[in-house]
Amino acid sequence: SNDAIFIHDIQGGFLDVNQRACDLLGYSREELLGMRTLDCHTQRSLPGLAAVAKKLASDGCHRFESELVHKNGNVLNVDINAKYFNWAEVICQGIVRDITEQKQLEAKVVEIADVERQGIGEELHDGLCQDLKAIEIASTIFEDTLKLSAPDLVKQAEKITMDINRSIRTAYALAKGLLPVGLDVEGFEPFLNEMAASFE
Repeated sequence: SNDAIFIHDIQGGFLDVNQRACDLLGYSREELLGMRTLDCHTQRSLPGLAAVAKKLASDGCHRFESELVHKNGNVLNVDINAKYFNWAEVICQGIVRDITEQKQLEAKVVEIADVERQGIGEELHDGLCQDLKAIEIASTIFEDTLKLSAPDLVKQAEKITMDINRSIRTAYALAKGLLPVGLDVEGFEPFLNEMAASFE
């Protein structure tokens, strides 16, 4: 079998294991038969085993993920499908699959996604948001010009400025969601004022 199979009593003492179980943990069959399930789990996984035991007692079976320790000290992520059998005595069979590589891949995918997310947030904040802010300032200057040259168009210009401002707030909200560090909406105001001066 490609899966490791462990059979143990209700106290956790191993009664039988297959060769894959020996290969998985790096122990001989004789060594494993002198061990208990708790000997194979990492310290941080032990607190969760109480809930697993309770679930097994109530349902007779339970599937969960945990961490096992190889003989050489390496930590293995595993998927365990445990089931109780009531033969001459109550025993538990655990079918264990090594998912360490899968977990490492998942972590890498999350890491890459986080980098991409931050990159998009930075582009929004440093690119689009600043461009929109510069346009808003230019639009405000244009409003002032219209007050003298075409007063009847001022209301339309004001509405355009308000729409731009709403777009800015939306863009900054998106950037803040992608970059959960403090972003100052007005942080580039001096730069933007200088940039907008070119429209005067």
